Amino acid sequence: MNPNRLLSEGFSLIKSAVDRPTLDELMTACDTAFANDDRNELTRSSRGHVYAARNLLNAVPIAKSFWKAGVPHVIACDDVLRRMLTLRVHFDEVTDENGPLRVIPGSHVSSSSEGVGSDQAVTIHASAGDVLVMRPLISHCSEASSPGTRRHRRILHLEFSADETLADGFQWNEYVPLA
Repeated sequence: MNPNRLLSEGFSLIKSAVDRPTLDELMTACDTAFANDDRNELTRSSRGHVYAARNLLNAVPIAKSFWKAGVPHVIACDDVLRRMLTLRVHFDEVTDENGPLRVIPGSHVSSSSEGVGSDQAVTIHASAGDVLVMRPLISHCSEASSPGTRRHRRILHLEFSADETLADGFQWNEYVPLA
């Protein structure tokens, strides 16, 4: 990871951070949990594919042991989000065909920051096992997958916070301190 890029641009890609056996174990745990989910915590496409799951730490407990920490979050103020970090573990290769993430470098400073501008957005291509590290405030969006593609874009999205307590009586859904 390039820590200078994380500070200046709000993101950095760690190549080959997770090995194939660990990815397979995580994907199997997610597939099993999603197949048996009856709590309506999943968001499915019109074709029935899961594209978002909430409360992942409860649904897939191995995700908690994978990092030894984890923090789902609510939409928070800039002060809280500046002290958070998001890790996106890529289960699949991400190419232009399966809807890569695009980020605007420098937009992570505040929710109103434009960074370098949308005309200089960076497309994140990744291999299975790569981990994208980014600041939650960074402006980002996923591109649409190419029509008819059969390529998956499965990602485990984890969020971390430096703060166990929040202001104004808010609480984390679950806070797992570092071991």
